[in-house]
Amino acid sequence: MLESLECRRMLATYGNPWPDGSRMTLSFAPDTTPISSLNSSIFSSLDSALPRVSWQTKIAQAFQRWAVHTDVNVGFRNDSGLRFGTPGFTLGDPRFGDVRIAAHAMSPEVLAISVPYDPARSGTLTGDVFLNSTYPFNGTYDLFSVMLHEAGHVFGLDHSADPDSPMFDRFNNPKTLLTSSDIQDVRALYGDRLPDRHDIAGSNDTLGNATVIERPNSYDGSTPLAVFGDLTAGTDVDFYKFTKPTDDNGYVGPVTVRLQTSGISLMQPSVQVLDSAGTQIASAVSSSFLGDVLTVTFQAEGDESDYYLRMDSPDGNDFAIGRYSAAVVFNGRNTVNDLTIESVLTGPYESADAETLRALFLSADSVFINPDIGQDNTIGTAKSIGLVAPHDSRSTLEEFASIHTTSDVDYVQFATPQSSVNTLTITLWSTDARGLIPSLQVYSAAGSPVAMSIVPLASSLGMSTDSYRHQEPSRSH
Repeated sequence: MLESLECRRMLATYGNPWPDGSRMTLSFAPDTTPISSLNSSIFSSLDSALPRVSWQTKIAQAFQRWAVHTDVNVGFRNDSGLRFGTPGFTLGDPRFGDVRIAAHAMSPEVLAISVPYDPARSGTLTGDVFLNSTYPFNGTYDLFSVMLHEAGHVFGLDHSADPDSPMFDRFNNPKTLLTSSDIQDVRALYGDRLPDRHDIAGSNDTLGNATVIERPNSYDGSTPLAVFGDLTAGTDVDFYKFTKPTDDNGYVGPVTVRLQTSGISLMQPSVQVLDSAGTQIASAVSSSFLGDVLTVTFQAEGDESDYYLRMDSPDGNDFAIGRYSAAVVFNGRNTVNDLTIESVLTGPYESADAETLRALFLSADSVFINPDIGQDNTIGTAKSIGLVAPHDSRSTLEEFASIHTTSDVDYVQFATPQSSVNTLTITLWSTDARGLIPSLQVYSAAGSPVAMSIVPLASSLGMSTDSYRHQEPSRSH
């Protein structure tokens, strides 16, 4: 007779997207990190079976395999080793990734356990994945397949009845690809991966169509120029044009270009600096699959005022897609340190104009982002938000602004998609540590309050988990 392990599941809730999937982070918990009464041993467990760069790349690629199909980015962050479940923010805690990867010994029929996002059970355990340290994951149960399954849960997907899907509830054979249904399911939660705002405004895939990096007024080079973008397909290439400071007959001297994906996405970047004729004068290529920071320095000449940047990825694999940011630093005049530059490049400042970015570089703790000066303090003067391109029920609309006085109130208006929408999720949080406690109310087009429920992003209400089990080998009697 044939006998197989029955399906057993722990309580878990699926179908809930993260509040902002475009800005998630991942970290590897150091060994001895406390997990209840146990300690993590992911490094010692997997190092004994695979080279470290190999197992870390497999885990990163498992998350990236989902992210490339939808509006999701997962950047790498160092893990401080604090106890799992430490009180803090579900999303954006600076002490570790939103998704923490660990390992400890479990019952032999369990391969891994994950904690899917649940708005009613938020906390820092949300998104965490625990591997069974008794398995080496270099044989029958390969690490990539197991993590591909767990990453699907982390992003909010339930099990699949399709045995060809990596979301099938038991490990039946190695899986490397998502099925068409898997892709549809994750897009139903986070939407399609849309072109970035530069490509929407007009494709910047060629030197002739390069996006001009905006400069503040009376620019003297004392602060970097900054730009934010996204490579949204394996064939996507982005070009940018920047101009040297033109005071005192123009800047002559070293210029450093910093291209950053570390902490932003897992995209493997490359950058080229070109002169006005399109000739390459400097370049750098990343070999990291956990995000990176590339810097290239070249000598700006007196007879050259305009330069170009070409943002790309060295090959068309999963790591060719993701968000990035870049800074152009005129070294001879720059007054901003590297830590401040990194803080701005990894912040949510895509919509900030050049004057705001200059202020952020000079004093990030005292800058109000996009202050409205009282221009949207009533429903009648609400600011319209939305994508330049048409949006549907899977799209995310964003607005970054500031409450800049004690009496300030901001109103924004948006249109729901033509298709029916059953649930609308609005996430509101402060991006700095100045003590702002935001409040929110939703109104109909007629100005009437809309019934809604408030769910805090930081709490310790508990967690829901799901275990991934292997198929018990068939036995003959």
